[in-house]
Order: sequence, then structure tokens, then C-alpha cells
Amino acid sequence: MKPTALLSGECIEVNAVNVNQSCPVGFNTSRSLSFDVTAHTARTGLRWRRSVTSSDVLEPSEGAIARNGTTSVLLSDLVLDSAVTIEIVDGSNVLVAFTLRHY
Repeated sequence: MKPTALLSGECIEVNAVNVNQSCPVGFNTSRSLSFDVTAHTARTGLRWRRSVTSSDVLEPSEGAIARNGTTSVLLSDLVLDSAVTIEIVDGSNVLVAFTLRHY
């Protein structure tokens, strides 16, 4: 999957990713995950979500992203696979994706 290109002058950037436990993390382990996203775009309805290719259980499972400024997200991740991918989307268009490996 290739992320969708943004218009000239627009940007969406994952600035920080933090977890409360270092790798490796075993199956069925709960860990805290936080990340910051900075966006400057005319797009509305930006959201983050777990990729459909990931098995981990995230709580919350999705959330809104500010279209101008920085959004800080804190969630719980129940580890059920070797990695989890989080996507920043506008509707069904994936704009940014990042993967956190658990090993």
C-alpha cells in the first residue's frame, strides 16, 4: 500500500512514538502507546486507526486528528502479533502509516 500524496504546502508528520515497555513484548501483553501527529492541511475528517492488516487490540481503536496543529494520542495496545500498524486517514485514503514492532 502506498500512502496518498498531499497537495503542495500540506504536511502530516508523526513526530514522536513512545511505549511504556521496551522490546521484546510477549503475546497477550498490554502496553501503553502514545504518538504525536502534526498536520497542516485543508483536508477535514482526519483520523487515526489500526490498520486492517494488524491484529492488536487498541483502546481506543481510532480517533480524530487536528488538521492544523499537533494531536497527542494515548492508547492501550493488547499485543496479539509481532507488530501493529497505525494509519492516518482521510476517509478511506491512507495519508501516513507507521509500524511498531514488538520484537
